[in-house]
Amino acid sequence: MRGLFRILVGLMVLGILTAAAIAAAIVFIDVRFASRAYTGVMLDGVDVGGKTVEELFTGASARMQVNYNRPAITLKAADRSVTYRPADFGAGSDPADTVRRVMAVGRTGDFVTNLAQRWNAYNGQINVASGEISDSDAIKRIIARFASEVERPARNASVQLDGISAREMPAQPGILLDQQGLPDKISAAISTNKTVELVLPTRSIPPRLTSAKAAVDQANRILLADVAVMVPRWDVKNNVLPPFEGTRITAVDVRDYLSFDEVTDADGNPTIGVNLRPDRITLFVTPLAPLVRRDAENARFVFDESISELKAIGTPAKGRELDITATVSQVVIALRTGQKQVPLQLVETEATLNPSTKAKDLGIVKLLAQATTNFAGSSAARVKNIKVAAARYHGILIDPGATFSFNEFLGDVSEKEGFEEGLVIIGDRTVKGVGGGVCQVSTTAYQMALRAGFPIMERYAHGYRVGYYERGMGAGFDSTVFSPFADLKFVNDTTGHILIETYFNPAGTLTFKLFGTPDGREVNISTSKITAVVPHPPPAYEPDPEGKIGEGQVKQVDYATDGATVAFTRQVKKAGVVTLNENVLSKYVPWQAVYRFGPNFTPPEGAIVRGAPPLLPPKQ
Repeated sequence: MRGLFRILVGLMVLGILTAAAIAAAIVFIDVRFASRAYTGVMLDGVDVGGKTVEELFTGASARMQVNYNRPAITLKAADRSVTYRPADFGAGSDPADTVRRVMAVGRTGDFVTNLAQRWNAYNGQINVASGEISDSDAIKRIIARFASEVERPARNASVQLDGISAREMPAQPGILLDQQGLPDKISAAISTNKTVELVLPTRSIPPRLTSAKAAVDQANRILLADVAVMVPRWDVKNNVLPPFEGTRITAVDVRDYLSFDEVTDADGNPTIGVNLRPDRITLFVTPLAPLVRRDAENARFVFDESISELKAIGTPAKGRELDITATVSQVVIALRTGQKQVPLQLVETEATLNPSTKAKDLGIVKLLAQATTNFAGSSAARVKNIKVAAARYHGILIDPGATFSFNEFLGDVSEKEGFEEGLVIIGDRTVKGVGGGVCQVSTTAYQMALRAGFPIMERYAHGYRVGYYERGMGAGFDSTVFSPFADLKFVNDTTGHILIETYFNPAGTLTFKLFGTPDGREVNISTSKITAVVPHPPPAYEPDPEGKIGEGQVKQVDYATDGATVAFTRQVKKAGVVTLNENVLSKYVPWQAVYRFGPNFTPPEGAIVRGAPPLLPPKQ
């Protein structure tokens, strides 16, 4: 028994010594590896046992630079191939997390677990993976960029113009990248830490329009066009005359009018429509509008004072103007069908006043004002022009609130309209011209408007004083017109229409009468005051440019008059209230007498001579 006891005691002592030795060893190891990885710990397959925290961090950082910046992932699709680094996708390692993972081996469990982990590490059985970070948004951005380089939309068949011919641009299918599950595939490739090639599937997108042949054929037919746009004509009596070519649309022009747009055919299928742009053709046609425009003419009237009623003296006439929309439509049809000519399309406008119009409907009640000027002594041509011009204002009606324009009613002043050649003032010369004497009519109309108390919107005095216009009201009451630069305008500021009547007396007087609705206005016009008189220069002599003055003869063609400033005042009252108070000022330049002479005439000594005197050959 004593021997057995000794054995047991020995075993106990040995156990205590062994435990003490193991405990001492554990304490030794804990102290030795207090800031180091335990022996045998593997990091991504590399033994890092015994390395300090600083060494682990430095190593993890170095591996991050190598592993995540190597060209490792290639995306391929269609004919595009691009290689990226894991770092391009926002992938990388976390050195601090990696160190924590390594140092956690053998330290984070209970005593037995920690010992077991240390033993397993010692035997090479524990491999720690590096801590990783990723950026899903970066992966999406790379995918989107790659898709933009691979994908292309389907290209429809189309028409291209080369010069004045059309050709077909063939259709081309599109490419669409299949991106389903692609972010996960890229993430998995990054985690393998290997070179990976990802071949991505694509899908073909068919074009909607596979052929443009029909549109090309149609466009080429249109491009053969040569269309004349014809402008209708009328004579002065509105009789129809043969039309003339206003413009011509050729293939070069048509090229700029064509457009090709996707449309749907009768079967609901997409196709290419060949269109002629109406906005461009409108620009082509619009300038022709003035050639056919004619205002509707109201019936003309005189006022029979005995019965206070209007009497029609002419029938109304319809107006006309260019129907741009209809004309453009006809041009388009012609271009499509090969027509050679297209007439301008017109639309008629009706007159607003007809012969049955009643005086009371227009407010024509009584005579409001009248003016008479004297042209006795005028040449036959001047008398004729006064008569023709005055007739254009006889019986016209002006709407309430409307502005009367002398030039609007005067119209074209030409020989074909009945005017004759006479003397007219142009600049600083009195010369021959068609329409001399028209200013006698505008002056009479001006004086009528002054006496009626109407606001004068536009009026020009003559360049120099003319005796014809000073008979009656005196100097400064003249009005010159020269379309389109100088006009006479006044406003009908009454509540009703006004009617103008003109009366030509071949003995030498012209009268304008004005009928309307009286509104109680009082008009006071002063006599004219002449100041700043400038004496006229001496007469001038010049050779006859027409060669009509005989040998040794002279003829006076212009008459001297002094320059001056002429002023008068006009005041208009309604119900005792002044509604218009104006001072009208006219400045006239001095004017010299002008004589024209024939061959072999000798001007007086010291006379002003313009041009060399003509000479006849000596008599044989």
